[in-house]
Amino acid sequence: MRWSGKWFYLCLIFTFGGLLSFNGGGYATVHAMIIACETPNNDTGICLEIRMCPVLFNQLMNKESWPFLRASQCGQEGETTPKVCCGKYGNFRNVNKNIAEDDVLPKHCGRQEDLLLHDRIIGGRRASIGEYPWMALLLYRNKYGQNVLGCSGFLIHTKYVVTAAHCTHANVIKQKGPIVSVLLGEHDIKTRTDCSGTVCVKNIQNIRIDKMSTHPEYNPTDISQYNDIAIIQLKENALLTDYVQPICLVDDDNETPVSYFLSGWGRTENNSYSKVKLFVQISAFNKTKCVEKYSSSNIKLKDTQICAGGEDQKDSCSGDSGGPLMISSDDQTWYAAGIVSFGMGCGMKGWPGVYTNIAKFLPWLKSEMAQ
Repeated sequence: MRWSGKWFYLCLIFTFGGLLSFNGGGYATVHAMIIACETPNNDTGICLEIRMCPVLFNQLMNKESWPFLRASQCGQEGETTPKVCCGKYGNFRNVNKNIAEDDVLPKHCGRQEDLLLHDRIIGGRRASIGEYPWMALLLYRNKYGQNVLGCSGFLIHTKYVVTAAHCTHANVIKQKGPIVSVLLGEHDIKTRTDCSGTVCVKNIQNIRIDKMSTHPEYNPTDISQYNDIAIIQLKENALLTDYVQPICLVDDDNETPVSYFLSGWGRTENNSYSKVKLFVQISAFNKTKCVEKYSSSNIKLKDTQICAGGEDQKDSCSGDSGGPLMISSDDQTWYAAGIVSFGMGCGMKGWPGVYTNIAKFLPWLKSEMAQ
């Protein structure tokens, strides 16, 4: 849910005017599971109902603090009561200037809630509402002035989305038009409200682009597609909810997992694009064999690239470009290991897909975020 102006104010007054009951100390006692979060000032906080956070609750009447209150939202309790990331401050601080590169990535990431909204088709191809909540869609403005969907991406911070360089390069922008915004929390691109059984949610956030940084060494004419990575800075912070969360990034690529996961709205077996978010599990592919395979087509792969898949009809495809190649840890924390880059056809047996190796580009990503 997103609020603006007087509607934000009226909603809060209505919500808390009827629900607040204070004890002798001014605030009711609530027993709840402590969930850590990151404030808009990049501090560590606790996700609480706003009435349980004096530093933010006291700002409800201060119109100048509303942008900070919106950016602080970390979910909802029930239908109406907002939850906020409660930290030390009630407004923005000048903490983003000269920020250390090691501190730019969120400490809490890669988590998805079990929302009990399972709506998968047989074979496990259709994602549930709220599953893979870091998935993003890039919105391009074509020559007719229409906003059209293009590449995928993934949220790594409340203000940053990572995608492929071949989605943001000037050559692509010249053909498709400029990228104007990023969609977060999307599930079914044909509906404004996503439903599963009797449960319906409006969870889409359409956030405008502030700036894009395409890797300076990316060459769109190189068939090997080295350095196929880009980062997009959003004009405002994404609102973290059950349906919008950042994914963690792999920082050590010394171990190869048994399998990876892909998600997106790209081309399927029967349609140009899927209207709902899909997912697929694919196997890792031996890098030495992958290098040999692609060398036969004069494509020279490097250690900055990952090979995965190569199974019949299980692959990423054109509309999935820029999406994450994911792994899940034992504690169900999700990490992006790669970025969908290119492949030989879609789902061709024996031809693995090629993905940008994120671990090799972490220094570049952090330096772009720290600026």
